[in-house]
Amino acid sequence: MTDLTNYALKFANIKCIGDEPQGFDTIKPINIIIGRNNSGKSTLLDLFPALTRASYEPDARLSRQTDSPPIAKISIRLTAELLGPHFPHLATGSPYSHTNFHDAWTFAEKYLVGKQATFDFKGMDAERADIAIEGEAEFRKYFNEWGQNDYKRRISQAIPNPFENFTFHRISPERSLKAEQDQNSKVHENGDGGTNEIQRFLNKDGLPPDLVSQWLLRMLNSIVTPDAEFTQIVTRQIDKAGKWEVFLREEKKGLIPLSKSGHGLQTIILVLVHTLLKIYPDKDHSKHIFAFEELENNLHPALLRRLLDYIRRLAINSRGTFFITTHSHVVIDMFRRDENAQIIHVVNDGHSATCRTLTTYIEHGNVLDDLDVRASDILQANCVIWVEGPSDRIYLNRWIELASNGELREGTHYQCVFYGGRLLAHLSGKLPDDEGDDAVKILTLNRRACVVMDSDKRTKDQAIGKTKERIVDEIAKVGGLTWITAGKEVENYVPAKVIEQALGLEKSFVITPYADVFSRLDKVEKGVGKRERDRKPLFAERVAEALTVDNWKHLDLENRLGELCEKIHFWNGNRE
Repeated sequence: MTDLTNYALKFANIKCIGDEPQGFDTIKPINIIIGRNNSGKSTLLDLFPALTRASYEPDARLSRQTDSPPIAKISIRLTAELLGPHFPHLATGSPYSHTNFHDAWTFAEKYLVGKQATFDFKGMDAERADIAIEGEAEFRKYFNEWGQNDYKRRISQAIPNPFENFTFHRISPERSLKAEQDQNSKVHENGDGGTNEIQRFLNKDGLPPDLVSQWLLRMLNSIVTPDAEFTQIVTRQIDKAGKWEVFLREEKKGLIPLSKSGHGLQTIILVLVHTLLKIYPDKDHSKHIFAFEELENNLHPALLRRLLDYIRRLAINSRGTFFITTHSHVVIDMFRRDENAQIIHVVNDGHSATCRTLTTYIEHGNVLDDLDVRASDILQANCVIWVEGPSDRIYLNRWIELASNGELREGTHYQCVFYGGRLLAHLSGKLPDDEGDDAVKILTLNRRACVVMDSDKRTKDQAIGKTKERIVDEIAKVGGLTWITAGKEVENYVPAKVIEQALGLEKSFVITPYADVFSRLDKVEKGVGKRERDRKPLFAERVAEALTVDNWKHLDLENRLGELCEKIHFWNGNRE
C-alpha cells in the first residue's frame, strides 16, 4: 500500500473552508483533529469517500460556493525512485534532447528530485495536467508548449493515487447500536447496521463466528476491564418482527441487552465492529482509513484512554490510518509526544476555518486555552512521578517501558515532574489543607504522587538525610510511593557494561553502588566524566538507548520498578 506519510492533503471550497487550502501537511498513522464545537473538524473528513472512489464525484452539497465543486489538493515530495521509470536516459527525439539537459533523466535529476509537486485530485485515472512543481520557474523557460506538457505528463504518470484501493470507515458523533432486522446492509456512520453485522458473523455460514465470540469479546474486555468484564456476546431475536439484539453476559448479572447499556459501551463496540468485522477478511489494517468522531462522548476518561490505546496499537502494529476528531484534552495528553501521531488544531473565526499542525509546547498550550482546559485540570492526571531532573526522567521512562513490556507510557498513564535536588527540602507530602508550614505541598499538584530520590550515600552505612525521611513518611500516609535509590544516585542503577556500550569506550571499568559514576569515567578516560556530567540529559539518552530487556536489571531496580508499575496500573484503574 501507498505510504501516506509522503503526502500532504488539503481542501478548499468545502463548507467552512474557503479558497485557501487547509488540512494535513502529512498523513501519519494517527491524526488528531482538535478544536471547539462547530469549528470545522468534521469538514476535513467529508471528502475522503470521494477520494477513495475511481471517479472523483464529491457531494455538491459540500461546496462552499455552489458554482464550483470542493477541491482536494494533494502534494508529494518527488524522489528518484518515483521519477526514474518515467524519465529515461538518452530519450532521443524528445524535447529534452534539444536543450542542455541532453535527456529526460538529466533534467529530472537536476530540477525535479526533492521538489514538491501539487495537483488537484480528479480521480484515480485522471490526467493531472494542472500539476504545479516547486521551483518550476527555473526550468519552464527551456521548454516550448510541447515540452511543458511532456514533463507534466511524465510526473503525472509517476505519481500514484495515494488513496487507491483504500476503504474508508467513519463513525459520527451521534451513534448508537439498536435492535435491527436481518438484512444485507452496510454499517452506517450513526451505527445503523452494526447489530446486524455482529449477528451475521455469529449466525451466517461462511463467516467466522469466533471473530465475534472470541476476538471482539477479548478486545472489548481489554478496554472495559476493570470497570466490567463480559463472559459472552450473543445475538437473539427479540420480537415477532424478527429484530436482532446484541446481548452481553456479565458474571452475576446474566445477559444484558446492548441497547439498554450506556452509549459509551456502544461506542467501544462500534469501534471494534469497524476495526475487526468490517475489514474481514483482511489480516491487517493497511488498506483501510478510519475516521472516528468525538469518541469521548458519553465515555469515561479512563475508558477513553484504553480505547485510544487500542487504536494506537492497530495503527502501529497493523499499519492502520486513523483520523480522530475531538475536543477532549485527554487525547492531547496521549498523543502530543507520540512520533506516530500529529495534532491538527482547527480554528474558526466565524467566516472560515484554518488548520495548523501543532509542534511546540506553546502551541499545545494554546489548544488547551481554546478548549477552556484550566491549569488545575492536572488534578485529573492519573499520577505524577516527581524526579530530580530531566536525566532521571529519561532513565525512568525507559525502565518503565522495559518493566511493563511497553504497556505504560508517560503522557498516557503518568506524568513526570521535576523538583530539583536541593529544592526537595521545600516540598511537603502533607495534605493541601494541613497548616503549620510554608512548604510547597506535592499533593496540591496531584493527589496521586510518587517521589524518586537519590540516596546521596557515599557508603553503605551512611544515614539517609532527614528531608528524605520526612518525605517518605508524609507520602506513605497519603497512600503514595517513595523510592530512595539503592546506590548513590540514579546513574548507579546503570551497569558499567551498558555505559561502555553507550559511549563506545574501549576500556572497561567498574561502578560500585556508592561511587560517583562520572568520576569513575574520568579515571577510564580523562575528561570523559566531566564532559558527560555537563550534558547529563544527552548522556542519559544514549544510555537509555543501550538498555534492553537483557541488561537493565541491577541492584534493587527490578523490585522498585515492579512496585512503581503496580502503583501506576492501580491509579490507571487496573485494580486486579
